[in-house]
Amino acid sequence: MPGFTSAGLPRLLFFGPELDAVSWRFRVAQYLPHLRARGIDADVAELRGSARHRWHVIAAAARYDVICVHRALLSPIEQRSLRRSAPRYVFDFDDAIMVRDSAATRQPS
Repeated sequence: MPGFTSAGLPRLLFFGPELDAVSWRFRVAQYLPHLRARGIDADVAELRGSARHRWHVIAAAARYDVICVHRALLSPIEQRSLRRSAPRYVFDFDDAIMVRDSAATRQPS
């Protein structure tokens, strides 16, 4: 059951498809030690692999106050399940969400 820590601080769950990606390290990982040093319970989970693993991660969201989804593409069923189990969630999108692969070479204009 979600609930703030004994100090009144929220429990956070960050998840994304690749925890070793540069965007993860830049947007999430560098802040984790600072959150934890201030008593905030911040956990991470990788959302890739089998469907069973994905469902396990989404089901675990019910134990947290805030869910931060970093660049993870969720199916409509996963989105509905997350919405039901997580009281609050935040999506962190990459800058170029309108293109399939932000690392692809750009066409000259």
